[in-house]
Amino acid sequence: MDIRLLKTFHTIVKLGSFQGAAEELMYSQSTVTIHIQKLEEQLGVKLIERNKKNGLTEAGQFLLNITEDLLKEYRDVNLIFNDFLQGEAGYIKLGVSEPSTSKRLPSLLATFSNIKPNVQFEIQAGTTMMLTKPLLNSEIDIALCYSPINLNELEFTPLFEEKMMLLLYEDHPLAEQEIIKLEDLQNETLLFTIGECPFKYWIEQKIKLKELNTLLKNQIGIGSLTSIKYFVQKKIGISILPKIECMPLIPGTIMRPIENISDGPIFGILVKSDNSTISSMTRQFKQYLIEDYTKEFSI
Repeated sequence: MDIRLLKTFHTIVKLGSFQGAAEELMYSQSTVTIHIQKLEEQLGVKLIERNKKNGLTEAGQFLLNITEDLLKEYRDVNLIFNDFLQGEAGYIKLGVSEPSTSKRLPSLLATFSNIKPNVQFEIQAGTTMMLTKPLLNSEIDIALCYSPINLNELEFTPLFEEKMMLLLYEDHPLAEQEIIKLEDLQNETLLFTIGECPFKYWIEQKIKLKELNTLLKNQIGIGSLTSIKYFVQKKIGISILPKIECMPLIPGTIMRPIENISDGPIFGILVKSDNSTISSMTRQFKQYLIEDYTKEFSI
């Protein structure tokens, strides 16, 4: 069914005459008459009778009731698509790694949505490694994550270095030290994430660089980054974590800097090297992150 026929029908009902509808729609009156005739032929019923008070048959009233929302949606689609063509609307499939998914992303999207209210997001959480494959397969458009080891067919734009802190239970002996060094952790039980975690990889590289491999002997692997501070709270061990993940501190825990290793993995924007596949709205979102949100996003 041609949507123009329904629009003509509704305009006749709204204005009360064929002539009024013709003027409103900028058609000839004969075109309006033809539209109604075609609509009645397609539906197999009469819709308008001139001798009735409101001009509508019972079938016409029924059609009016069931198509009002349809025409509203049609108008909305046209408006939104026009916004899309003008770069004011779009759909972004976004991948984000922790702790940014829960700690930074809600604020980021709230701010961006105030600027671009007609942009829709689909969000996938995962590690950098987990997000690489869907990015290459175009299952997501852009990822906010840490720098991957292999940049084959990918382009990474750095935003900031993640701030790392030592998380301790509050009566731990190291809490009293003014300066804590990596060497001071040699007899401690360290809590690490497991799998392809950028924080674990970064810490291991720092340990190897300082030739302190004995630090890796007493470790406990935990599958959830968010859960680690609760293990620290129960004095099961201590951990080197992103500062933003430590905050807010839970009762019984404190955080301290470790000398010379406060700057952690580099967080940034990951996209496919083939920029031709990136939508206009995804480009705008990327540019927004680079120009307007870097300071807030790095807190």
